[in-house]
Amino acid sequence: MTMVAAQVILPYKRSRKLNFPKSISSSLKCEICEDLLNKPKQSSCGHRFCQDCYEQLVKDSSGAASCPVDGNELTSENVFRDRYCERDILNLDCYCYNYEKGCRWLGQLHDLEKHEEKCEYSLKQCPNPGCNEKIERRHLDDHVKNTCNFRLIMCKNCGANVIHSNEKLHNEKCPKVEVKCTNGCGAMIARGDLEEHVTKQCLNAPVACALEQGGCHFKGSRGDVEEHESTAITQHIQILGDQQKEYSENMQQLNDKIKKMESEKEYLESQMIESREALAYTKQDLQTQGTKMGILEKNITKQKEELVRIKEILDNIQHERGSDTVIESQIGEIISLLESQGKRISDLEGQLIQDRETSGLGTSYLAKNSMSSGRRLERNEHICALSEARINQHDIRLQMLEATSYDGTYIWKIDEWPTRVREARIGKTTSIYSPPFYVGRYGYKVCGRLYPCGDGIGKDTHISLFFVVMKGEFDALLQWPFGQKVTFRLIDPNNLQDVTDSFRPDPKSSSFQRPKSAMNIASGTPQFVSQKDLISRGYVVEGTLYIKITVDRTGLREL
Repeated sequence: MTMVAAQVILPYKRSRKLNFPKSISSSLKCEICEDLLNKPKQSSCGHRFCQDCYEQLVKDSSGAASCPVDGNELTSENVFRDRYCERDILNLDCYCYNYEKGCRWLGQLHDLEKHEEKCEYSLKQCPNPGCNEKIERRHLDDHVKNTCNFRLIMCKNCGANVIHSNEKLHNEKCPKVEVKCTNGCGAMIARGDLEEHVTKQCLNAPVACALEQGGCHFKGSRGDVEEHESTAITQHIQILGDQQKEYSENMQQLNDKIKKMESEKEYLESQMIESREALAYTKQDLQTQGTKMGILEKNITKQKEELVRIKEILDNIQHERGSDTVIESQIGEIISLLESQGKRISDLEGQLIQDRETSGLGTSYLAKNSMSSGRRLERNEHICALSEARINQHDIRLQMLEATSYDGTYIWKIDEWPTRVREARIGKTTSIYSPPFYVGRYGYKVCGRLYPCGDGIGKDTHISLFFVVMKGEFDALLQWPFGQKVTFRLIDPNNLQDVTDSFRPDPKSSSFQRPKSAMNIASGTPQFVSQKDLISRGYVVEGTLYIKITVDRTGLREL
């Protein structure tokens, strides 16, 4: 056998030991670590180093490295990668990694990795799912088929494939494994057939006499019942006789009912003939009322859907805003109105159903009552129209409630801006109000007022923006006059240049005293932004303007 002449660390994979048949030339060893060169570099003075060793030398020398052999200076200009040395190393003869296990392969270093891919002594991962063992390639097939705890075996009872380590657990549930009858008859039955055996075959199974419903109350094992049925013949004949008598009586009653129904049928047929004759006189009237009732039904259905939608929005507002006396009060008021409106719609729907049922009565009845039904239908149409108007009012109040803010900050989204400017110019609607918002949960109630075509010194040249103090639910608990700083900001959707203006209230002005009516006189900025800049700088996007109103809450007492 060839003797091992040197044992070194494999280049480029230092975690694996490698055996060489001959000693390694010193020209292939690093001048620093004295091991086989790994990614060799050569200096201008002719000495070689591993790449990692050289880089560590430079690092330890703070950049001023010198050759450990002759002291010459080492720089990036005079140290280069030695590809010829790499080729010589890869052409070295070497043994397999698994030499100590018995592999006697001998070849050049550059062929080692290719050999290892098929070396019978290399470790391979077991392919059975769940097994983490690594086995030498020469033993892998035997491990997979015969010794692995995760190998598949065939159940000798049912033929199913089972993991070897789960064989005992499988046998406890296998439907083909024979088990003893639970009734103690001594029979061995396949687990899957046990239920049928117990309920239909086992002589020890408790059963009742076949004439149980007829009045025989005997119960016992299947064998006992069979014996009972062969010995209690007289009793069973008596039971069958009683059943036959009861059957005959029932048949007689059924025949009497059939005769009665035939008589009623003749009467109904005569009534039907009369109804058909009367139908000709009322058909046109019914068609007209039917059309109106159909329209009314659609309106009622639409109103019920609107009520459900509004209630869902109210629930979402309560969930998002949490416990809030103001919100709960406003929502409670709307819910009360919605419930009242819902009752009226339900009453109207009930009346409509009644009218529908009336249309199914005899035509002689309809002929007498068609006029009153018509008047009732007209009254219901009027009630339905009023209900739709009230629902629209609730929807508007709900939209205002959804938009409410309680932190003193409100972003006012003003849509359909061109329409609002046009209506302001013709004098139809010269100013618009924002939905009210609050400075704190129980704070001041305020809103914004805007003149699209300006007011006062800003008329026809600017938009005028004002601040309004409104009469609130908790004014008695607040400090007066209102003295918080107010800031208006026109938001630039392009994030280029917002327009901002602020003011502090005049404590002597009536605009900031405690309101005695619904709202105080507005106060603010007549020349907030010119109408020319509003359009040219792109503040209006998709016909919508965004204005943020902020009330400084500094110094306010929390209630």
